[in-house]
Amino acid sequence: MALREITDTERAELSRYNELLARVLAPEFERYMRRMAGEARQAIWTCEDGWLAGYTTTRVEGGPHHGKWLAMSYKPVGKGARGGRAKAESWERNYVRGFATRRAARARAEAIYWRHSPKRAAKHGR
Repeated sequence: MALREITDTERAELSRYNELLARVLAPEFERYMRRMAGEARQAIWTCEDGWLAGYTTTRVEGGPHHGKWLAMSYKPVGKGARGGRAKAESWERNYVRGFATRRAARARAEAIYWRHSPKRAAKHGR
C-alpha cells in the first residue's frame, strides 16, 4: 500500500481530534499520574543545617502510602549543601514514614526538626 499526502481538510480534521483528545484526556492523565506517586498537602520547615523536615497535613491519596499521614525529611545535595547553612539548591528525600494519625506524623516531623536545629532546640528547652 502506497502512502499518500493528506489533504488540508484531513489535516484540519486530525488537528481538531487531537485538540479534543488533549482537552478531554490530559486532565485525567495528569490526575492519574499524580495519584501513582501519591499526593497530599504538606507543611515543611527549614532546619538550621539546611535540611527540610515536614509532614502531610492531609491523608495521602494514591501511591504506596495511600490513606496514611507521612513524616519526612529532605537532605540538601549539590552546590551549597555542605556549608551547614540553608543555601542548598536541591534536596533528596532522606526519610519517609507513614503513620495512622496526623498527630504522630507531626510529632515525628518536629523531632526531626529539633534534631537538625540544635540552637533553636536549646532556646526552646527541647
